[in-house]
Amino acid sequence: MSIIRKLLSTIMVGMLAFTMNGTTVCAASDIGNAVAGIEIMVNDEALSRNEKQMIPTFPQVGIVQSRSIFDLSEKNATVNWNVKAESFSQSRDAFKTNSTMIEVKLKSDIKSSVTVILLDSAGTELEEKTATLSTITNTKFNFGNLTSAKTYKVKVKNNGQSDINISGTITQ
Repeated sequence: MSIIRKLLSTIMVGMLAFTMNGTTVCAASDIGNAVAGIEIMVNDEALSRNEKQMIPTFPQVGIVQSRSIFDLSEKNATVNWNVKAESFSQSRDAFKTNSTMIEVKLKSDIKSSVTVILLDSAGTELEEKTATLSTITNTKFNFGNLTSAKTYKVKVKNNGQSDINISGTITQ
């Protein structure tokens, strides 16, 4: 049995999260229900063709680590999330604003209740708002009393029983 196959066969169901310096790192999930934040690095040349085909591609679901700072004073951010029932997704970017407000406008492929949560860069929840998303028009979530000295993230929780596709914009 190859090392990769042995490693993948020992991955246990569930997720284990560690928080270090305000960054959440996700690890370990069953292959059929992969968790974002898992990155498998292998020496490509050391694998046979069959072993390369066995390496799974994990979807980016529930992402919690920022990849960059997006300046909302320069342009609006576009978001597209596939959110499982009673689960969440989070922006990969941290958002910078030179305003005292961030507005999140969202709609979904099916009518569904969601909770939009504004987080600071350390992941602390600052404010949350719940509403039902429409399939036609954007639902607005306004978060105020912000400062340009901080960056913010947006987290969306699907309160419904069905998976949904959410699209929208984040502006200042």
